[in-house]
This record gives sequence, C-alpha cells and structure tokens, in this order.
Amino acid sequence: MTSLEELSKTVKPSKTFMLSNESLGQPKVLPGNIPEEVNDMTSIDDIYPSELLSAQDIAELGGKKTVVIKSAEVQKVGQEADNLKVVVSFTDLQKKLATNKTNAHMIATISGTKDYTQWQGIAIELYTILTTFRGKEVNAIRVRKPETPAEPTQPTGAPAPAGSLVEDLMSREPPNTDSGMVEDLMKV
Repeated sequence: MTSLEELSKTVKPSKTFMLSNESLGQPKVLPGNIPEEVNDMTSIDDIYPSELLSAQDIAELGGKKTVVIKSAEVQKVGQEADNLKVVVSFTDLQKKLATNKTNAHMIATISGTKDYTQWQGIAIELYTILTTFRGKEVNAIRVRKPETPAEPTQPTGAPAPAGSLVEDLMSREPPNTDSGMVEDLMKV
C-alpha cells in the first residue's frame, strides 16, 4: 500500500491533491498531479477496501452469484474482541464472507454438516435481500442452494459422503402419486 508520504513525493504539478491540516482542522491543498493509481480511485470503497463481501458487492455482480467454497475458518470480525465469525473464502471470488448465524446454518444444511472445516468444495448461491437491522432497512447477503452448481462439488459418479443430506434424500422412497394424495392436496 502506498503511504501518504510516498504519494506526496510522486506528486507532479497540474492538479490538486488534498491532505488534512491537523492544526487548522481544514484540508491543505498541495499542487500536483495525482498518481495514476490514486486518480482511478473514485469511490471511498476504492480508498478503504474491505476483504469481506458486502451486499453492494453482490448487487454489482447482478444480485446473486454462485460460488464454490475454498475454505472456512473462525476469525475475529469487527472491533469487539469476542466477535468471532466463520469466514468463508471462495475459489472464484477474492473477497470473503463473514457469516452470520443464519448464513452459517444455511451452509451447514446445504453441505450436510455443521463442521465448517468440511465445507470445502460446496457450491452455494449468494444473493441479497432487504432486511431490518437495528431498526433500519438494509440490504444483506443471504445463502441458498444454487439452482445449478457453479462446479461439481465431488467427482461425477462418486458416492455422496456418508451421512450427507444428498445420501439421505437418495435413499428415500419416492412418494406414491397414485394414492390420490395429489387429488387430496388439490381440494385444500
């Protein structure tokens, strides 16, 4: 990362570059040309990048994105010392997802295990919703099973892991549609 001192050494005359003036509490204007890497930064998100996904990131990807989990680990997120989250990284995104309890449980349901160290290779879909947080309507990231996986989560023809949700569903008998159950449901 470029320090403010390094940036000030590369400044060339012609444009204006602002630095704060602590003694006056006002910006100090320095003549010069803003370095190209700074000149392209038009958003505060460019100046203060985050390694964590936001709802805005997902919105910019079209409102949803199917991804494959690369790894998951527990990390401290935020300012509070006890604010531990399962942070998920992906094979096809640079930013990571700091899961809340809802998203962590959904990934556990999709993967068939609450052991987050076993989530590698699981395909999930990230999408945005409008929700209430601390009394305000905000956009949030949610997780669901993708309609079509981004990549196979296991080699084709390989058996599902023992005790997995897929194995459980595959072992069940299909419902008997000849029993009149469909007609009974239509009456309701």
